[in-house]
Amino acid sequence: MSNRSVLGFTGILLLALLAHTPAVVVAEPGETLVLLDNLAIRETHSIFFKSLQERGYKLTFKLADDAGLVLSKYGEFLYQHLILFAPSVEEFGGSLSVEAITEFIDNGGNVLVAGSTASGDPLRELASECGFEVDEEKAAVIDHLNYDVSDAGDHTTIVASPDNLIDASIIDVAMAISKWVFGENGVIRARSVSHSKEGESQPPSAYTVTDPVVYTIEIETRGSDGKWKAFEASDVQLEFVRIDPFVRTTLVPVGGGRYEARFLIPDVYGVYQFKVNYDRIGYTHLYSTTQVSVRPLTHTQYERFIPSAYPYYASAFSMVVGMFLFSFLFLHFKDDGSKPARTTTAAASEKKAHG
Repeated sequence: MSNRSVLGFTGILLLALLAHTPAVVVAEPGETLVLLDNLAIRETHSIFFKSLQERGYKLTFKLADDAGLVLSKYGEFLYQHLILFAPSVEEFGGSLSVEAITEFIDNGGNVLVAGSTASGDPLRELASECGFEVDEEKAAVIDHLNYDVSDAGDHTTIVASPDNLIDASIIDVAMAISKWVFGENGVIRARSVSHSKEGESQPPSAYTVTDPVVYTIEIETRGSDGKWKAFEASDVQLEFVRIDPFVRTTLVPVGGGRYEARFLIPDVYGVYQFKVNYDRIGYTHLYSTTQVSVRPLTHTQYERFIPSAYPYYASAFSMVVGMFLFSFLFLHFKDDGSKPARTTTAAASEKKAHG
């Protein structure tokens, strides 16, 4: 049973308040404090109390306003479980209070609470601490679509043997709920968690963006015989979270209670968490987180040539080739040094002028 579990029934089962914290608390039958409105409840609920005793619970009965009530002494809790069958109590006795019960719950204690249409302020406050609200006194639920019409009342006559009344299914329901509240059924836990790059067996000191990763978690459930066995489900999800989830995927069962997910690390570096937050009716809250670091690519890990930059590469290489050709022509092309021949008439005229 998880830490914050509140279950209500008066006489028969009347209401259920369920809340919990992420921690998995596996409780064994042990010392149990039963607080009653009056000692007559011990007789009216004798079948239920007897079933608890047969399952190994040691029950201590006290009135809810007993002046000697105490849950802990010298920093140690005296009880593993608390049954509160006092819906109309207005003030707890001794050192017991809503704050003390809340502290008991937060430290792993299991609490079974009975409520009614006349629930007192302490029960309302306790329900509020666990995230629930108890309606106003004498409140009733009315269904305007499915209601009973006036009749002769013949159908209200019940004819049954005492054995059938004692073995009523509501007793089985109450037993099953008490087993769940006290951690005998419906408890799940993460036995082991592992993660690594694909093809490797050990987790790296830090992942690199876009790395392919394999995450594995093994989940177990506690059976009615007290032994742990593989938990089978198809709706367990994994989130890869930085601030918000970057990856959310359904874990694939691979047998023996093991679940696996494969995905690529996002292309954003930072500090992430592998997070499994499994919360289903009838089971305790499974919450598992594993923190990992994701770093950017190192200088040697980047691509040398990016396909989208090919036009720029071509432009750069064409300029290099052009410069090479220009330099070659400039350095190796020579003028032959000959001057154009002068005509005979021009040479004679020049000679005559100098003569």
